[in-house]
Amino acid sequence: MPARKPKFCPHRARFGKNLARLRTRLGLSQIRLAAKSELSLCYIQDLEAGDYHPPVATLARIKMALRCQWNDLYAGHRHQLPVLFRDLFQHLHGL
Repeated sequence: MPARKPKFCPHRARFGKNLARLRTRLGLSQIRLAAKSELSLCYIQDLEAGDYHPPVATLARIKMALRCQWNDLYAGHRHQLPVLFRDLFQHLHGL
């Protein structure tokens, strides 16, 4: 993670809101999501606050922990899931 918090980004904020919504829909606490996705509680909190956007490998772990679709994580974004990322995610999901 970066040493300083990056400036506000609406895309990270939207991702964080979607993450929190999906987590609460399953009745998971942030601690439980952190454990299921093998991430730290602080990182989950930072993601939900919109401070960071996770790398692809971390996104895959979050998706599996939440049992959701890729577009669920990006709901409300102008381009919900770019084609390039969609193809990459589908490939990773097939591994």
